[in-house]
This record gives sequence, structure tokens and C-alpha cells, in this order.
Amino acid sequence: MIAFFQSLGAFTLVLSPLVFFHELGHYLVAKSRGVGISCFSIGFGPQLFGWTDASGTRWKVSLFLLGGYVKMLGDADMASSTAERSEPFKASNIKGETFHEQSPFGRMLIALAGPFSNYLLAFVLFCSLLVSVGEPKYQAVVGELSPSSLAAKAGVQQQDRLLGEDGKAFTHFGDFTTYLKEHPANHPLRVILERHSKQVPVLFAGNPKETGTWLGKLGIPPHRSHRSYEPLSFEKAVSTSLKLINPWTALQSMTIKSMGGPIAIAQQAGSIWHEGWVSLLFFAASISAALGFFNLLPIPFLDGGMVFFSVLELIIRRPLSQRAQEFIHIITLFLLGGLFFWLSFQDILRIPSVLSLLKAIGISV
Repeated sequence: MIAFFQSLGAFTLVLSPLVFFHELGHYLVAKSRGVGISCFSIGFGPQLFGWTDASGTRWKVSLFLLGGYVKMLGDADMASSTAERSEPFKASNIKGETFHEQSPFGRMLIALAGPFSNYLLAFVLFCSLLVSVGEPKYQAVVGELSPSSLAAKAGVQQQDRLLGEDGKAFTHFGDFTTYLKEHPANHPLRVILERHSKQVPVLFAGNPKETGTWLGKLGIPPHRSHRSYEPLSFEKAVSTSLKLINPWTALQSMTIKSMGGPIAIAQQAGSIWHEGWVSLLFFAASISAALGFFNLLPIPFLDGGMVFFSVLELIIRRPLSQRAQEFIHIITLFLLGGLFFWLSFQDILRIPSVLSLLKAIGISV
């Protein structure tokens, strides 16, 4: 129980500042375009404390800190449809003060400002850490495995050392990930392990239906205690940071099996918490980039959904009908809700105690 609250506290500590920067991006661009802001909230639910500034914006911190929002005049939130109107703010005295009075281009700028802020924060964090502390270099040693991972089921064990096909150890764990990138997932993959000074070959059968490479499919993390830091020059830190936040890289390595829900992220935050502030800041930078990427997806309820509807409005020269938008929102809500519960269920199944319980009652996962 203590570990649960520790993970939740670490997750909240990491997520809350990232949400603040995300919403701050929306706030600053909206204000620059003359849109009125009625509320800026970190968290949801009952207000813990807050204040109202001279422009009438209510700044507050709410009970449930896992999220936040900026409420603009004429808009319930960033994901509402362009056809909606909030009655109390219809008769704004200043033209363009409500969100929906903005042009499609203006709405796109406001929507994109949130993810951009997350990417900017991730870049600054990565760049600062790479120059001041250094790039983390993990040895090619297997870390803690999920019992349900492909690697664990194949017999890979924690503390195993990863070797190349020639039997020589990889210099760093990054060399092993490069090895995975070079092998398509629809072909067999041979991995050699060193365990107690003996070589143990493991063969992973390829699936002809799989696409992409083996990267992200085995579930092998590096052992986090086997690492060192190599400081980079400013130029190298900039180029490395740009690679780390590249959304195309995230898209290439993303698979359903490799995705984790809020429970998995909270567990990871809890384990990284014990490693110190450097690891926590690297983790925060990664989550910030992930938030930016996720919010750019062209899905209703996300910033990318607002961009999608705005682009569509520019193409067809009118807003999509309210009925069509409501239909898309409802379908998307069910799909996102299903994905959320599925990921959470998979997160629970990765917990060793849950797997042991299921195994004890004769259920294999």
C-alpha cells in the first residue's frame, strides 16, 4: 500500500508541472489573440485554493491533480466542437473575445500551443541535462522484466548480459536497440545472453503478420543501476534532444503491446523516484514529449482533434455540422474509453502479485 501511494505521489509530482506548461501554452496564445479566459485550473474536482486576477481569470488548484484545463469564454474546454456555443458568453462585448469567434487558423494556433509547450519543455530539459549531467549510457544488462513480456516468457532473466550475434557484448544498451531496429518482426530473432559466465541463446519466432521491427516488442528494459553519464557539447546536446522529442521516432516504435496506461506510468514514476532527481527530470522530459505527441493525434477531445476540425473547416469552407461532430465525438469517446480500460487492465496484469494470484487459481495470461 505504501508503494502504491509513493508511485501515485511521484506520478502527480511529475505530471502536474507538465500539465501546467501545456495549459499555459493554450492560455498565452489565447490571450495574445484577445480571447477571454474565465478559468485556469491545475487538476479537476473541488477547488483546494485559488485567486482571481485583474482580468477576471480564476486561477485555481483542484483536488485531483492528474490533469487540468483552461476554460475560455464561449468554450467548455479545448476539445469542444466548433459548432457549440456557451450561452452565457454569446453576447461578449468585445468581438473575437470568445474562442469560437476565432478564425479556423486562430483556433489551430491556440490548440497547437499546448503540445508545442510540452515539446519545448522536453527539449529544454533534455538539452540542459545532457550538457550539465550527461547522456545516460546503460550497459547491455537486462533490467526488471514484466512476467507477461515476450522476453520473460522466452526465459530471459534480470541481470542477463546481452551479447551480439558474434557472442561479443554490446558496448551499451543503445547498441542492442539498434540491433532490434535492424531486424524485421516478421522474421525470427536470435538473442544471445550471458548468464553466470555461460552463453544462453534465445530464439524469438517471427510473426508473418507483424509489421515494423523487433524494437519495443520484446519488453526488455535496461538495468537502471548499470549506467554512467557522458556530458555532451551544446551542439551535440541540441541534436540529441531533437532526436529524443522527434514524434516520428515515437510513432515508429509505438505498438499496442508496448503501450502503457496510467497505472504503468505511475509504477515507473515510483521506481524512478528512488533513483534521484536526475532520473526524475529525464523521466519528466520523456513524459512531456509523450504528452505533446499524444495531444497532437487527430482525435476529438484532444488538441489534434481541434486542429483536424479547423483544417476541415478551411477545406469545405464551413464548420462541420453539429450533428456530425457529436456523432464523431460519441464514437471516439467509446473508442478512447475502451482503449483506456484495456491499457489499465494490461497494466494490472503486469503486476507480479496479480499474475501470481491468477496462476494460483489456474488462470494463465
